Amino acid sequence: MRFKPFIAKTYLKPFLLLTLLSSTVSASAAESEDIKQLKEQLASLKQDYNQRLQQLQKHIQGLENKQKITTDKVQHQADSIKKTVSDNPIKPVAPAASNGSFNPQISAIINGGFNHSSLEANQYSLPGFSRGNEAGLEQAGFGIQEAEINLQASIDPYLYGSITTSLHQEDNEIEVELEEAFIRTQALPAGWMVKAGRFFSGIGYLNSQHSHNWDFVDAPLVYRAFFNNQYNDDGVQIRWQLPTPFYWEIGAEGFAGRNFPAGGTGTGLGSASLFSHIGGDIGANQSWQLGMSYLQTKPSQRQALLAGADEDDADGSYDFSGHSKTYGIDAVWKWAPNGNARDKQLTLQGEAYHRREEGSITLADESSSLHSRQNGGYVQAVYKFLPQWRTGIRYDRIWGNNQGDDNSILAQADLLAQGYAPHRTSFMLDYTPSEFSRIRLQYNRDHSLPQINQQLMLQFIVSLGAHGAHQF
Repeated sequence: MRFKPFIAKTYLKPFLLLTLLSSTVSASAAESEDIKQLKEQLASLKQDYNQRLQQLQKHIQGLENKQKITTDKVQHQADSIKKTVSDNPIKPVAPAASNGSFNPQISAIINGGFNHSSLEANQYSLPGFSRGNEAGLEQAGFGIQEAEINLQASIDPYLYGSITTSLHQEDNEIEVELEEAFIRTQALPAGWMVKAGRFFSGIGYLNSQHSHNWDFVDAPLVYRAFFNNQYNDDGVQIRWQLPTPFYWEIGAEGFAGRNFPAGGTGTGLGSASLFSHIGGDIGANQSWQLGMSYLQTKPSQRQALLAGADEDDADGSYDFSGHSKTYGIDAVWKWAPNGNARDKQLTLQGEAYHRREEGSITLADESSSLHSRQNGGYVQAVYKFLPQWRTGIRYDRIWGNNQGDDNSILAQADLLAQGYAPHRTSFMLDYTPSEFSRIRLQYNRDHSLPQINQQLMLQFIVSLGAHGAHQF
């Protein structure tokens, strides 16, 4: 009995140890095989990655070479064009043969509304200042103040042409006026431009803009008194935009001198002007422009309205002959977030003028010398607080001193203001549904006369057809 346990102890332990060792070796061999396979897979992945990386590097190198070739080709063409232009700076391109077609841009502006004034139009005057035939109040009630028709087109590669005709209603009659009709160069080198025909003078800031582009219904008092609302005439204008890093232009004009404040025969050079404008940006939100102007005229029997008279009254005017010099300065500052005026914009604008006139006036069969020193200006602020809504305020004032050798004649001509300075405050609110229409409400507290005149104006402006971009 003791022999069997001895055999079990003697042979069983080695057998179990051998079995365990065999099992361990088998497991170790299996793990080694798995590691070998993983290493092979890793090596395969590395090889595939290296191959794809090499392919991508070759592709990138090919694109860079292709881009360099294209860049060199473009640069060569640009150098060639630059050399050609440099060698032939004013050689014109031959115009294309005409096919007989004419496609001008045609537009019409309708400017109308309602006017109410506590003072009758025939009671209006500007004490101490001469008034032209347009320097009065608009007719009361509903009416079309102006209907403007414009045709413009490039005539050829060298010239551009524009014609603007205005229709007004005066005493239930329609009057047609040729506001502008000019040709303008569009191919002169070095920033030069020449305009010839009938056009609004480039003096000041508002004068060259059509009235439907103004921020208020009516012109400032200084424009009413000095320029008969706006000065246009027949003549020639030369502009030069200097090659400076900021905007700078210089201009000169010569006119026939038929219209107020000239009012001559128009047979010679009756009016001349000089003007200059500079401007630029202040950061991304602000821009500015500053201008100076000079206008010299030689009035010959220039007609001006007497107080309470209109242009159809033959006995309601007097004549002035002599010399007139006007000096002006204008400034504009605009702010908009990041320069984008679509949603918000604030504009501050102002102009100031000084005029000297020496000569004589004739009233009926009597005359008197006249020595005149006159001043005027306006300031205004317009704020766009929503994309389609704006509001604004304007203050304008004119004052002066007139002397002569016969005060009774000066008094009859309403040129002795006795120290009174006409002034006015205006408020406006307008709504712009689109770039082709605008509705405006304006209130004027007008002290042109010592008697206050309260004016309420409702204006609508619509544009039919093409219209050009507005100036700064």
